[in-house]
Order: sequence, then structure tokens, then C-alpha cells
Amino acid sequence: MSDLNVELLLKLNNQMSAGLRKAEEDLKKLRGAADGVGNSDGIDKQTRSLSRFSAAAAAAGAVAITAGIMATGKAIQYATGQAISYETAMSEVRKAIDVPDDEFARLERTILQLSSETGMAKEDLAALVAEAARSGRPLEELAGFALLASKGAIAFGMSATETSEALSKLSNALGLSLPETEDFADAVNHLADNSASSERDILGFMNRVGATGKILKLSAEQTAAFGAAMLSIGVPTEVAGTGFNAFLNKLATADKQGKNFQEGLKALGLTAKELKRSLDEDAAGALQDVLRKIDALPDSDKLGVLTDLFGLEYADDIAKLAGAVDEVGKSLNLVADGADRAGSLDKTFAIFDATTAKSIDDMGTSIENFAARIGDSFTPAIKAAADATGGFFDKLSALIDRRADMADMTQRLGSGGDLTAADQERLAS
Repeated sequence: MSDLNVELLLKLNNQMSAGLRKAEEDLKKLRGAADGVGNSDGIDKQTRSLSRFSAAAAAAGAVAITAGIMATGKAIQYATGQAISYETAMSEVRKAIDVPDDEFARLERTILQLSSETGMAKEDLAALVAEAARSGRPLEELAGFALLASKGAIAFGMSATETSEALSKLSNALGLSLPETEDFADAVNHLADNSASSERDILGFMNRVGATGKILKLSAEQTAAFGAAMLSIGVPTEVAGTGFNAFLNKLATADKQGKNFQEGLKALGLTAKELKRSLDEDAAGALQDVLRKIDALPDSDKLGVLTDLFGLEYADDIAKLAGAVDEVGKSLNLVADGADRAGSLDKTFAIFDATTAKSIDDMGTSIENFAARIGDSFTPAIKAAADATGGFFDKLSALIDRRADMADMTQRLGSGGDLTAADQERLAS
């Protein structure tokens, strides 16, 4: 605030105080003069009193307007807006979890810190935390899961909400802890970076197949590797999901299948008992072996054997997967060593984090978060000020109404009229 504005405000406040004190004195004089209605001097005094009251009320109005403008200065308004925006976003988190106030306050601060680190809007991170809470993640994992989703969104080229939803569903379906979910996300990113598949499609495939793969004791990363292979050869996500599900279900229940299926296994040089034992020992290896045996069949026999095994509906899809068995092997090798994929998500995020555009975004986010912290300090005072300001304007309105009432009395007195008992009562109030 400039020195000139400070000086002006002080002058206005002085004028208001002096004006209101004078108005009070005038009102007392007016009440005393009301008995001398016929005295013109008295009437003149009352008129002058009302004029001074009018000036005082105008001074009060000027100060109120000036103070209102200064109180809603742009900086405070911006900070308050950021605080209110964040408070609204966190209200959704509050609905999803029931924790003591001190723990909730720590979570609020953690989200702001993550926002500054990632450049992601605090409101978006709060939404991710709320979604993670609703999906059943424990309190100690909420912030970490939101950070994982925000990094995954950048690395996967998906929205944060899509990423969070996909990872939440998968981690729940597969019973993955937060570290295991992070490892899985690294695997998905690593697969997509080294194949012709995308993270979005791999996650879509996993949401269709992941639970079935778990039943066969495939790890989440291994199931994703099969999906990446199918997607890399151009099989649409939905088709890849349903086709691979049929492949797994039929082989997992080989001993329950009918005569045609058993004939198909025989054509591959397998029995249901041998297949079941292989799947129990090494599911991924057993599935690769089946695919290799299918791929090795003469072309003239392949479609018939596949139809016996998986039905005509899925024969073509499994034939494509068998033809890409080398791609399957490559994908499985990509996820075989945890050290190879570890930190894949962070590496991709770091590339984005180093860009100029990201630096600019971070700067803006940091300013917004700082404003939210400052605004959060302002909001109680602003609420109190708003309540007080409302009371002030109520009083000012009453003064204006009283001024109009007195102007009417003065006009009647000046015209030789009398004040009624009600007039006398209003003057005394």
C-alpha cells in the first residue's frame, strides 16, 4: 500500500470518527429542540444539525467504500481463492476418510508438497487421494498412491484420473500393496517403452485378464507381458483380452474339457495331466511351450487343432499369438529381472521434469500452493471481517434511514407543523 493511500485512509477514518461524534451531538440537540417547535431559531438549528448529520453519514459511507476496495485487494483475493479452492477439494477427501484433525492436516501439507514436486495441481492431487481412499487404500498409502498416479499419468500419457482408476482396480483385484503396485507400474512403462504397445492398452488388457492370470499363478508383470506381445502385433485391446482369457481358461481346466479338446492336446504332444503339472510348476513357461507347439504345426492342421482347443471364435486370435511367440519371449524377458524395470516410471517422469515447460508449470504451481497456505491463514480473519463488515453496513443503512426520517421531521417543523408522539419516540430512541 502506498504512503498516499495510507495517508488518505487515516484522513478518512479521522473524518468518519469526527463526523459521527458530531452527528451524535446534533441528534441530542435535535431532541432537546423538539420542544421549541415554534421557534424559528430552533428550526434553523435542527436543519443545520441534520445537514451536519448528512455530511457525517456521507463520510462514513466513503470510508466504508474505500475500506471495502482495499480489503479485497488482488493479492489477498488471489490467495484466498487458492485456499478456498484447495479447501473445497480436500472436503472430498474428508468425506472419504475418517481421521483425527491433526492427521488430516498432515495429509493436506503432504499433498501441497507433492504438488510442488510434481507440478500437478493440488486440487487434482486431492481428487486422486479421495479416489484412492474410496477404493480402500489405507491412510498411510494415500499420498504415495496419489504420487504414483500423477507420475504414471505423465509417463503413460493418460489423465491422472484414468491412471488412478486403472491402478486402483488392478491393485485391488490382484491384492497388490503400494510397493507392488509401483513395481507393476514400472513394468507396464518398461514394456510400452520397448514394444509397439501402449501403457493405456496394457492397462486395459490387464483389467480384463489380470484376475485370471493370478489364478494360474502368473505374476501381474508376466500377464502384462503376454498382453504387450498381443498388442504389439496389432490385436485390439478388447480382442486381446477376451482371446487370452479363453486361452488361459481352457488350458487351466484341461482335465475338465471334452473329447475334441483332448484330441487337440494330443496333436500338440501333450496330455491334460502333463499340462496341469507344467502350469503348476511354471505357468509362464508352460504357456510359451503351448504356443511354440501350436506355431510348429503344419498350416493345414493349425486351424483345426486351434478350433478343437479354443473354439472357432478364438482360434484366429490364438494363432496370431502363437505366431508371435518370439515377441512373447521378448516381453517376458523385459519383466523377468526386477532391476531392469525398477525406477522406469521415475526415469520417464524425470525427463518430463527437466523440461522448460515443466519448470514454468512448477513455478506457477508453487505460487498457487504458497498462496493457498497464506490464504488459509487469511480465511478465518476474512470470515470475521465479512461478518463485521456486514454488521457495519447494517448500521450504516439504519443511519441512512434515520437521516431520511429526520429530514421529514425537519420539513414538517419548517412548515409550522408539530411532531407527533411517535416522532418524539423515534427521536428519543
